[in-house]
Amino acid sequence: MKYFIFFTLISCSLVSFGQKTTKDNHPVPKQLQIGDKIPDITITNFINHQRQKEKLSSFYKKGLLILDFWSTNCSACIEAFPKVTKLQSEFSDKMNVLLVAYQPLNTIQRFLQKGKELSGLEITLPIACGDTLLKTLFDPPSFPHYVWIDKNGIVKYITYSWSVTKENVTAVLNNQPVQMELKDDRAIDVNLNAPIFINGNGGKNTEILRYSVLSGYAKNLPSEHSIDDINHDSLSSISAINYPVKELFQIAYADVYDKYGQYSIPANRTILKVPDSANYIWEDKTGAILWQNLYCYQRIVPKMSHEDLKKLMQDDLKLYFGMTGRLEKRKVKCLVLSSEDTTLIASKGGGWWYRVNPAAHTIVVRDVSDSSFRYDFSRLFSDYPYPFVDELGMKGNMDFTLENFGNYR
Repeated sequence: MKYFIFFTLISCSLVSFGQKTTKDNHPVPKQLQIGDKIPDITITNFINHQRQKEKLSSFYKKGLLILDFWSTNCSACIEAFPKVTKLQSEFSDKMNVLLVAYQPLNTIQRFLQKGKELSGLEITLPIACGDTLLKTLFDPPSFPHYVWIDKNGIVKYITYSWSVTKENVTAVLNNQPVQMELKDDRAIDVNLNAPIFINGNGGKNTEILRYSVLSGYAKNLPSEHSIDDINHDSLSSISAINYPVKELFQIAYADVYDKYGQYSIPANRTILKVPDSANYIWEDKTGAILWQNLYCYQRIVPKMSHEDLKKLMQDDLKLYFGMTGRLEKRKVKCLVLSSEDTTLIASKGGGWWYRVNPAAHTIVVRDVSDSSFRYDFSRLFSDYPYPFVDELGMKGNMDFTLENFGNYR
């Protein structure tokens, strides 16, 4: 058996919209920057707040206000709620955290109810729902998005989630200097079938190391890869943007397609045999992203097969990193999904339904095709210690519920 898998990184983005005046008919800047004073606008449609209308100044007069822009489909936002809730508790007399959602009140209410039922998630911080005013002022390009406002209504910082820490809050409240990275992740258009960083394709990057191309981490580009013809008559390309060395090798040696038509690579079917793996992976044991370990790679050549493109990439990786890779067949422990009678899980119709609740270790599948299920299921178990093997032998759509799958870790 040959072993492969893939990782996906998902960011939640939004489409900007807004208005030019507040409800009080005061002009609203298109977008506030650090050092600007925020208008004392009126916020409405609260959850977890004693009033449904409140002046923004009432939140920052204690000394500090952190606006936490989020969305119900942003898992990173939800994962950060316990941290910001703890900060609110520890600094309750000096700061406020206000969750800001552009989605309407009823959508947020349903989300809170479902979250509590399925995973015990309970959010106690005040939430401004259906917001357009704050969204117009700050135009978050992605979620989560944090804006720090001092007691005078001055925008002090606009940050990523990892800057929202007890140490930084303490420093800001004590008027001490603190260095926090400005959040600037507005998407830049990139064409993976043309040379990246040339003629403005993907913006400018001063971290170019070699040209096939190999460069360091490109902040505003998505993590994605591609192997395809640039055009069907003359050129082909293979590209991998913002991947660690380990995953570059996984792309170069993979021999199976995912449902999007790209080669995919499994983490739990990959063995990294180096004295110290710290330089070859994208996050450490604490979950911190190792930005310095991410690379952008691209090779554009006269038209050739995918197999030949991958061999070129293998040669480049050996040249650039002094490492080699190979495929092996090994007997290993696996997670095997099988059924004595697949007629019992054959779909009865009712429309597509696919829900995964990692906190409750439960999967509910209804009217899902065998190919879609096989791909999604292998992704779900990609970080388990054992590879996933599908031996259902199922053809067609299926219905079933799987519980307690977390015990297989």
